Amino acid sequence: MTSSFLTVGGPQVHLVSAATAISQINTTVQQLTAGNLSLAQEGLLEQQLAKQIAAANPSANLGQVAVIALDLRDSGGAAVQISTDLQALYRMVQPTTGFSGLTSTVGTIANLLKATSTTSTASTTATSSSVNTILSATALAGASTVSVTSTTGLSVGNSVQIQLDTGEYFYSAINGIANNTLTLATTLPSQATNGNKLTGLPNATTYFTTLNATALTGDSTVTLTSAGGMSIGDSLQILLDSGSLFTTTITGVTIATNTVTLAGVMPSQATSGNNAAALANPFTSVNQTGALNLGAGGVIISYFALLTADALIGATTIALDTVGGMAAGDSVSITLDTGSTFTTTISSVSSAASTVNIVQPLSSQASTGKSFVDNVQLLASSAAFTPSTQMLQALALQLSTMLSAANPMIDLKTLQKDIAALSDSSLTTLQFQTALATLNTLWQTGLKHTTTISVLA
Repeated sequence: MTSSFLTVGGPQVHLVSAATAISQINTTVQQLTAGNLSLAQEGLLEQQLAKQIAAANPSANLGQVAVIALDLRDSGGAAVQISTDLQALYRMVQPTTGFSGLTSTVGTIANLLKATSTTSTASTTATSSSVNTILSATALAGASTVSVTSTTGLSVGNSVQIQLDTGEYFYSAINGIANNTLTLATTLPSQATNGNKLTGLPNATTYFTTLNATALTGDSTVTLTSAGGMSIGDSLQILLDSGSLFTTTITGVTIATNTVTLAGVMPSQATSGNNAAALANPFTSVNQTGALNLGAGGVIISYFALLTADALIGATTIALDTVGGMAAGDSVSITLDTGSTFTTTISSVSSAASTVNIVQPLSSQASTGKSFVDNVQLLASSAAFTPSTQMLQALALQLSTMLSAANPMIDLKTLQKDIAALSDSSLTTLQFQTALATLNTLWQTGLKHTTTISVLA
C-alpha cells in the first residue's frame, strides 16, 4: 500500500536537534497508533511525522517515512512492532556512531531481515494496548461520568482519552464502571457529544495533579502540586484558563521542586489549581513489567535523561537528572558537544548519586544539558516477530544507506548482494552468522578503527 501524504510543504532548512526530533516523533507516533483515525487525520499525522524527520535530517527518504507511518497505523497497538518502527525512525534523525555502534545496529537489522519465512506481523503476537468505543449520550462540561456503547476490555484504573467537541482529546482514567457508564477520575473540561470517541489504554498510566503556581503565556516550565511518576517523554495536558487544553511533551523533570520543563511554551495562562495530567509514554518511559504484559518479544524502549554536569573527554562517570530504570549492560547513546553521538554500555548505576559509569571513556566532551539515551532491552517472550514485507524493504534500505555512508568506497553491488543474503529464510544459524560477518567485513574494509563514523539512515 502506498501513501498519498508524502509531500512536505514549507521551509525545510531549519534544523532541530535529534533529541527534539525524537520527542516530537514519540508524540506523533502515540497519536498515530491510537486507532479510529479518519483518513484526513492519518494524512495530517503522516505529514507531521515527515516534517519532524526532515527538520532534523533534510536528506531523509520521505518514502521510508511513509512506509513506517503506514506500518505504525496498522500495528494494532502491538508494542514490539511499534518499537521496531520507532527505532527505524530514530535512526533517521539520531546518528549511529562508531564501529561498535554501527556493528550493533547492523546486527539488529540483520536479525529482523532474517525472519522472512512467514508473513505475520507483530499484531498477531502482542496484545492490543488500546480499547475503542464511542459515547452513547452527550456529556456536558463538568460531567464526571460518560455513557458508552460498550465497556468490553475496559477496567477500573485504565487510562482513557475522550474526544471533545473542540476536537481535543481529554486525558482521564476510569474510577468506576456500572453497566455502560464510566465514572471518571477528573471532570470533563467541555462538552463531548453522543458519537464522540473514547479510547481506553489498559497498559498506560496517567498521573493526575494540579498547578501549584500560575503558568503565564510563553512559560516553558510549570510547577505542579506533584510531579511523582512523571518522566521525560511523557505527554502533559494542562487545563488553560480559557477552558481549552494544552498538550505537550515533558522534556525535563525536577522532582525536588515538582517542576517540569515543556517541549512547547504555554499558549495562554493557566492559574494555580488548574488540573494537569501526565500520560506515561510507553515508548520512552522505562516500565519493564508493563511492557512485558503486552506480550511483546525482545522490545527495546529508549529512555531519555539529561546530563546535570559537564562530562569531559575521557570521563567514565556521567551525572544525570534521572537514572530510573537504568541498569548495567544497557546500551546508551550520549550527545557530544561536537553534535555527534557516542555509543557505549553502562557498567554500573548509582541511584543515590544519580550517576552511571560507562564502559568506554568519552571520546569528546558532553556538557550539562546534553541528552543521554538508555536503550533498555526487555525480556523476550516465546512469540516470534516478523516485520511486514514493506518494513523489511525499508530496513534493508536503511542498512544500505548507513553502510554506504560509513564507507563511501564500498562496492554497492556487493553490498546489495550481502544484504539480500541475510533475508534467505533457509539459512541455518551458522550460515546466518557467516553472512552477517561477511557484511560487517565488507563495510569495514579499508576503514581504520580511528575513523569517525556518524551516519543517518
